[in-house]
Amino acid sequence: MNMKIVGTIFFMLLLISAFLPTVLADPQTELEIHIFGGFPLPFMFHSVGGSITNIGNETAYNITYNMTITGGFLGLINVGFGGFYEKIIQGNAIGISTPEPFGLGPVTVTFSAEASNADLVNISANGFQFRDFTWIPYSWIRF
Repeated sequence: MNMKIVGTIFFMLLLISAFLPTVLADPQTELEIHIFGGFPLPFMFHSVGGSITNIGNETAYNITYNMTITGGFLGLINVGFGGFYEKIIQGNAIGISTPEPFGLGPVTVTFSAEASNADLVNISANGFQFRDFTWIPYSWIRF
């Protein structure tokens, strides 16, 4: 008799849970990053830059980022820097810019960012350094 009651209660709970609406939790904070090279017009900036966008539904806190530019002929280009932002409100972005590297040859730019409440994101791009101008093909079109 007790097994019938337990079985009936178990079946009713299973049946009720099948008809309850599904509730989705709020998506966590998510960061999106982009790299862009120097703008190829005179008197415009020639350094490499990036953007960090909060595409999640909550504010991102304690954002740290790092960007490196390495390569060039004979591997003489090696510029790296990082930084910290306290917060990025949802739907907003911040822009960063490197110190202008100097050299000649193909370079690789790597960029990473993370927040205390968001996962680490990485991106890299290949470009070409000509003196103080860093060219990354199609970076402004994608941005």
